[in-house]
Amino acid sequence: MAKFEQEEQMLNVISKGTSIKGDVISDGDMRVDGMIEGNLIVKGKLFMGQTGMINGTIASQDADLAGSVVGNINVKGLLTLLSESKIKGDLKIGQLSIEPGAQFSGHCSMGEEPCNMQGTSSENISEQYN
Repeated sequence: MAKFEQEEQMLNVISKGTSIKGDVISDGDMRVDGMIEGNLIVKGKLFMGQTGMINGTIASQDADLAGSVVGNINVKGLLTLLSESKIKGDLKIGQLSIEPGAQFSGHCSMGEEPCNMQGTSSENISEQYN
């Protein structure tokens, strides 16, 4: 029997009905259907469902958002605002896709060098967005 060594893709889930107060850091991908009050650093892709809510700064490689965010968002690659999304804050992104119906209130900087997520601590993430 042959063994295949693959790097397992990590997916962290914050389910509907779950609330977290404090900063969250993930080395893999993350799905948020619950609520986070604090900063979120995802070194992979962030998926946010319609019931997801984040009140804080977000940093990720890529992101698909369908929920509500109050805070700044930094995405190195592609940020997709799905039709159900409601965003209040500034965006610093590589690329942007907005579906009809998405709501966005804030400033957008595209193509500029986003902040470096390597070595990012929850204490200084807000400073990198100002």
